[in-house]
Amino acid sequence: MDSAVDAAVPCLSPGALRQSGRGPATPFRVRCADGEIVAVSRLLRALPGKRLTGEARWRGQRVLAKLFVARGSRRHWERERRGLGLLREAGLPAPEIVAAGRLDGGGHFLLTGFIEDSRTLADRWPAAEAPPPDGAQAIAALLPAFRLFGQLHAAGLIQTDPHPGNFLERAGELFLIDGDGVERMRGEADERARQARDNLALLLAQLPPAWEDCPDALLAAYASGEPRRVPGRRSLARAVGRARSKRLARFLDKTLRDCSQFAAQRAFCRFSSVVRARRETLAPLLAAPDAAVAAGTLLKDGNTCTVARVDAGGQALVIKRYNQKSLAYTLSRGWFPSRARRAWLAGHRLAFLGIATPAPLALIEERIGPLRRRAFLINEFCPGENLLRRFPSDREPEPAEAAEIRAFFERLFRARITHHDMKATNFLWHDSRLAVLDLDALIQHGHEMGFGRAWRRDRARFLRNWPESSAFHRWLDANLPEAPPLAARGLSSIGHADFLALKAGAEAIESDAHGEKVLRLADGRFLKLFRRKRRLTSAAWRPYARRFVDNAEALARRGIPVPRMIGAWRVASVARDAVLYEPLEGTTLRALVRRGLDAETESRLKRRFTEFVIRLHSLGIYFRSLHLGNVILTPAGEFGLIDFADLRLWRRPLPTFMRRRNIRRMLSIPGERDWIDSKAIIEARHAK
Repeated sequence: MDSAVDAAVPCLSPGALRQSGRGPATPFRVRCADGEIVAVSRLLRALPGKRLTGEARWRGQRVLAKLFVARGSRRHWERERRGLGLLREAGLPAPEIVAAGRLDGGGHFLLTGFIEDSRTLADRWPAAEAPPPDGAQAIAALLPAFRLFGQLHAAGLIQTDPHPGNFLERAGELFLIDGDGVERMRGEADERARQARDNLALLLAQLPPAWEDCPDALLAAYASGEPRRVPGRRSLARAVGRARSKRLARFLDKTLRDCSQFAAQRAFCRFSSVVRARRETLAPLLAAPDAAVAAGTLLKDGNTCTVARVDAGGQALVIKRYNQKSLAYTLSRGWFPSRARRAWLAGHRLAFLGIATPAPLALIEERIGPLRRRAFLINEFCPGENLLRRFPSDREPEPAEAAEIRAFFERLFRARITHHDMKATNFLWHDSRLAVLDLDALIQHGHEMGFGRAWRRDRARFLRNWPESSAFHRWLDANLPEAPPLAARGLSSIGHADFLALKAGAEAIESDAHGEKVLRLADGRFLKLFRRKRRLTSAAWRPYARRFVDNAEALARRGIPVPRMIGAWRVASVARDAVLYEPLEGTTLRALVRRGLDAETESRLKRRFTEFVIRLHSLGIYFRSLHLGNVILTPAGEFGLIDFADLRLWRRPLPTFMRRRNIRRMLSIPGERDWIDSKAIIEARHAK
């Protein structure tokens, strides 16, 4: 035992560490299986019941200790050790492993050299909300991280969790410190390029959304480390959007469970979640929210909700109580998420996306088991003035005000967010910024069609706050984003004359006994026609044309190349629904097979096609019409999809029975069954 270790410091077992919640009091000791002692003096991070990371001493040496205490922790311990080893083998800056092994009583430990006088990139980075040039200092701080990330990819490695806290900086040198997320790239050159692109997108998704148009300097730094795999801007932008959406979904899930950022409690009669850093300050309000509302300054006392301003810890807050209108209302609506919960999630959603709103601090729901009753939402108080007072109708905004209004609505538009209660009193002007309130009806749309209709309604309602002939109304009408054309038209009808004009000079590509199905127009675009086969059919309320458009957008968000949608309509004169789109450039695999492929190319495409099907299944895509005639090989070497109106999407990877069923049709097609490795697809452990 190290003589420097104080014998009075408790020696804790892995079981005691698992039960210690967010970490035991320091200092403490742990015993290794070989009898050595690791003395932990300071905890840096704790994953309750799973892993502890802290500063420690071992054999008189200052080390960083990672203690894996969960049952079955060997897998994570081995991944951490293997990842750090891969970094060191590649010559990349990473901590040196000093010792690793089992703990006495179960669990594992890993000790690395302690990097003194260092701080994480998250601590060093002055994360400004404004994009460059205002963020030039922050950009300069990020350049070494992107250069190192390029070197990582050049070595054939990726980091699956590249947040700023996993980069450590000391005296201008940057280290990668999380070995658990380091993996080798897989597959052939084009597949490795896709993995590198998606991994770079994951790093870019850590930046504030306002920066998404300004990555040129960062990409140049990345290219200096890995000049072979710099992705195209459009492809990278789509990948960043997907990565940010996944990060947002994970973050919103965290707001409703106990974690490092939020403290959540569930009981039969109550659920609560509070920002952990504010838990002690808000404890009296959480214990007696009704008393706090009664003692506060009443701002609104309605039938559906009561709003009061209160003071807690010297800070002004707002408590909004969503009232129980009647027993019948509770029995009919109580099974669904409460309005307070929707507003809580919407507030955190906007904050994540860089859209100003009073910070949500706590959520309380009164319950009877799964039945929700009253609910409370606690927010910071925003002292700004509403827009009706700030902007009289007889003048246009000043240049700085105009820029903020345009930027605010542009952020909403780009995030496809609609509010559904666009009264001017729900918008406040504070510290030269525009903020939005009353978020319980806010929606972030998953596809353009629904968003366009809702945005058009929101825009029109917001304009009605000021007289139509007023200067401010005219300025808003000229500067607020317009609904996208496809979404605005939706499936509205077009007349027979317009339909004939659209298809004039078209060539029928596909027909059946009922008439034309796919037309190639004179300008090269395609018009796809859908027929309702029965009177009583789901296509009556969700037309195949809309499904086609929705599926195209869903596939594009998942990184699958698809045709670009232009318009969708109902053509009542011929009893058809129509979709206009630009074709996906490339050649179907079936056409390539018919032309003839050399043995090497065919073997390579078959391997890639199996990998593509596995990727579809891992993304939750059930493509019913899976065959070589519906898969396009693009000029960029990617596989894309066409004819996906009957596609189904799942939030999780497809289970085994669905993977087996999905490939059944293709296995029955002569000449195509040998294009898929059915065993590899059915037994696949879904790739990230």
